[in-house]
Amino acid sequence: FASPSIVKAFTIKEVLSWLKSLAFDNVIVESDYLIVILALSHPSFDFSELGVLLHNCLLMKNQFQHLSFCWTCRC
Repeated sequence: FASPSIVKAFTIKEVLSWLKSLAFDNVIVESDYLIVILALSHPSFDFSELGVLLHNCLLMKNQFQHLSFCWTCRC
């Protein structure tokens, strides 16, 4: 089974791909999963499955005019 971090990172990657296909250029990605948002905001590459997914998200970030990642409290 995949960890929650991997699931969240994979979901963000898929959402970014979908938004780009719809020609969105100014995007704020919100998530209640702080670990992933911090990793996307302060990248450091590693070769783990999570690291590769996060790296792919950051590569996709360059395809947008403006893209930011924001943590939102679940409560």
